[in-house]
Amino acid sequence: MSITTKIVTADAQVEAKECYYNGAAFHDVTGDGTIKLYKGTAATAANLIDVLGATDENQVGHSTVPGKGIYCATGIYADITNGDNAVVWYTVSGGA
Repeated sequence: MSITTKIVTADAQVEAKECYYNGAAFHDVTGDGTIKLYKGTAATAANLIDVLGATDENQVGHSTVPGKGIYCATGIYADITNGDNAVVWYTVSGGA
């Protein structure tokens, strides 16, 4: 298993396969942006796994999950509000 990265600039399915969420970095140009990351294929509150945000212009927030990461059986979904972009890193699983 190797770490994969994906840049997201809007709400999007980051990965649609079984994987482990390893972390993300979020760049916000407006000062009031957030990215929420969910297990699965949609922004479902019960599946929230990480939130990054900024309180000032041009801030970068980041998060790294230790160890193997957070298991996501059906993928990772990103919900961006007022942000510029985010890089999400994850490991595609060959089995849980």
